[in-house]
Amino acid sequence: MNNKSKTTDFIINVHKYLDHALTANESKDFIQDVHNNPLLAKILNEERNLRITIKNHLQRPKVEKSFIKMIKDSLYS
Repeated sequence: MNNKSKTTDFIINVHKYLDHALTANESKDFIQDVHNNPLLAKILNEERNLRITIKNHLQRPKVEKSFIKMIKDSLYS
């Protein structure tokens, strides 16, 4: 496996890990790899911090309850 492929796989696993989409064994292996390589730990922390920043600073628009009801009614009718 070449370096580009390894990097791509790692980035995919970063997203899966942060989304809790890895199995218990995959998570364990992923964290072990991260602990063994400071560069991988840095990448994981940067992605985690980015997600936290976005979550804390993203203002979501208010949605009227009537609008939500209308969508639900259209989905379930």
